[in-house]
Amino acid sequence: METFRAFVALELPHGARLHVERVLQTLHDAVPPNSLSLEKPENVHLTLQFLGPLPLVREPDVADAIKRAVGNHAAMPLRCTGLQTFAERHTIRVVWLGVDGAGLTTLHTIQQALGALLLPLGFTPDKRAFTPHITLARARRDAGSNVLRQVQQVLEKLAPEPVEFMGKTISLMESTSGPAGTMYRSRMHVECG
Repeated sequence: METFRAFVALELPHGARLHVERVLQTLHDAVPPNSLSLEKPENVHLTLQFLGPLPLVREPDVADAIKRAVGNHAAMPLRCTGLQTFAERHTIRVVWLGVDGAGLTTLHTIQQALGALLLPLGFTPDKRAFTPHITLARARRDAGSNVLRQVQQVLEKLAPEPVEFMGKTISLMESTSGPAGTMYRSRMHVECG
C-alpha cells in the first residue's frame, strides 16, 4: 500500500514567514557553529497534528476531516512571540517561536476537533498538551552539553519583536526526505473565514 509521511499544519502567511526568516538568520549568526540544525524558511509552519505514514487511499478521508474541523471558523488573529525551548533532562532539543493572540481559542478548537475527527481514522493525537509554536531549530546530536548551554545563554539575550498575522490556511502536508534535506508541500488546504 502506497503511503506518504503526513501532518496537518497552519501555514504562515507571507509577512509572518518573512519575520521567521529574519529570526532564523539572527539565530544562525548568534549561536555557536554546528550547535543547531535550523529549519529552512520555506518549511516553517505550525503543526496541528502529526499523522505519520498516510495511505493514499485514506487521503480523501483525512481531507474531509480537515474540512470538517475548520468548518466555518473565521481567520485567526495570531502573533509570533518570543523564543522558547523544549528540553530533555535540562538540555535543549528544540528552539521555537511561541504563538498567541486573540485567535488562540479558535486555533485550539480546530486542533481539538481535528484530533477527534482523525481518531476514528486511526490517527492518535499527541498525549501532550497542544502548545502552539513554530519550530526554528533542533539541537544537533553531536552538539555537546557545554555548547548547548552556550546556546541557551544566547537565546536568553535574543528577544525578537512580536509580529501579528492572520492564521487562515490549514493544510494536509507531505514530508519528503532527500539529499537536500526534508521538504514539505501542501497536498490540500482549507481556508478559514
